[in-house]
This record gives sequence, C-alpha cells and structure tokens, in this order.
Amino acid sequence: MKKTFILAALLAGVFAAQPASAWSGWGHKLIADIAEKHLTPEAKAEIERYIHGSIVDDAAWMDRVASWNRSKSHIAGWEQTSWWHMYTIGPDGRPDSRRAYNGDGDLLPNLEKCIGNLKNFRELTDSAVVINLRCVVHMIGDMHCPSHVYYTEFPDVFSRPKPKDPNEKRITRYDQFPLTYEGKPKRYHGLWDGLSIRAVYPELGEEFEPYVRKLDKWSKKKIAKACEGTVEEWAMENARNCRAIYDWAKPGDNIDRSFFVEHQELSKSQLVKAAYRLAHTLNGIFGQPTAD
Repeated sequence: MKKTFILAALLAGVFAAQPASAWSGWGHKLIADIAEKHLTPEAKAEIERYIHGSIVDDAAWMDRVASWNRSKSHIAGWEQTSWWHMYTIGPDGRPDSRRAYNGDGDLLPNLEKCIGNLKNFRELTDSAVVINLRCVVHMIGDMHCPSHVYYTEFPDVFSRPKPKDPNEKRITRYDQFPLTYEGKPKRYHGLWDGLSIRAVYPELGEEFEPYVRKLDKWSKKKIAKACEGTVEEWAMENARNCRAIYDWAKPGDNIDRSFFVEHQELSKSQLVKAAYRLAHTLNGIFGQPTAD
C-alpha cells in the first residue's frame, strides 16, 4: 500500500525565499523536449502514467508556483512553500551550505532530496510522484543555467548591499548587475536566463524542433561521458564552466547579440548537458523493471 505524503511533509524545510527563473519557461521546455527524446520506452511510459502527458508541459511548473506565491493567487495551504533555484559554491569549488541574503541557494540539496524520493516512487502517492518529478525536471535545468550559481568569492551574496545611487530602489546582487543590451537597460542574470540561446539563433523562432536539430547532436559516447558522476559533481563542473561569465561582462557594459554569439558554446553545452543528464536521471529512476 502506498505511503501517504502531504505537500508540507514532502517539502519540509523549504521556506520563504525569492526564486529565480532560469532559462525562461521556453528554455526549460526546450531542455525537457530534448530530454524526452532520450528517455527509454520504459521510462517514458512510466512517467506518462503519472503526468498523463509530456514532461515538456510541466517543465516550467516550479516558476509558476513561484508566481502564485508572489501574486497570492496560489493554491490554498501553500503559503509557506518556496522553491530554491540556485546553489552556492565555495572557494574550494565545492558546494557551500550558506545561502544568499534573500534565503536562496538551496537548489542542490533539494534536488538530491527529490531524486531520492523518486527512487522509491512505487511507494509514494501519485501526487507525490508528480510533485517530485516536476521539481527534478525543473531543477536539473536550473542547475545548468550559467547565472544560477552563487560564488562565495562575491561578498554581496551574503549581505544586502546598499545602493550606490540613492534613487536606486532595487538592491543589486552581483549576478543582477545592470548593463545595457541592444540599447535597453537589463540585468545580467536575466540575459543568461531568457535570451542566451535564442540570441544565437534568432532566425529559428519559438518552435522547439529547429533548436533540437541544431543542438541535439552529441554522440552516444559523449553523452554517456557527460552523464557520469553524481549530481553534486555535475554542480561543481557547472560552477567551474560558468564562473567566466563574470569576467566577460561588468556593470554598466553595453552589449548586444554578438556577445552571446561569441560565447555561444557555453550556452549550448550547458543546455544540452541539462537535457542529457535529465534523461539519464529519469531513465535511472523510471526505466527499471518492477521487482517481483
């Protein structure tokens, strides 16, 4: 008989933070679309039994929950629910347990918790499987976004910096510094979140398949190599690869599309690794035969 889980118990310890939206909803769906193409038939069928559709449809669910929280139009009883979309890396390149001044930075342990829950999915209620699955699909994508790592070398991660301009109302964390993109004021974090891939291929529009054809080209050997190791090791590798973005641009810079064209290899490799590792994780969980 399945165990009974309520949402509060399932997500115990996750409270009151301001979430960030990596890759944009469209980018999350692209990651899920590529991942779904690499699911085994067994894993795909098992997942569809729970969500009655595609993981693409639920790829941005965690960001929608964050919006419900902020707008107070969320599901009753979820007032204290919060979602962690970034993780913290210390000077030794390993995950750091400290969180940013706004409470964010707990993605890694929560992702590992949800994966651990799903490994026992046959013992969970259907609704608990769905919640954990949605979180894993989203957080593996978030973990690979270049602007979703907090580096402890930047001191303003842990203290609320005072605005230099007295007219500046919004607090600027190092990953959120202002600059100009294509003549418009932007925040650096958001450019990597929602624009970096589409800026490389503006001619491809909004449909997923043209991007899939461009990006989903890794050999089976290369994919298998990328999927080796643990979730924590993936996080540390991502942090090493993505640290350079804070050398490429500084507050007040004026950049345009050529910036993302120049640095497209990071955007492309991080996105497809997220997709392949998501598929690898789900295949490992849902692609196993039922025990006798």
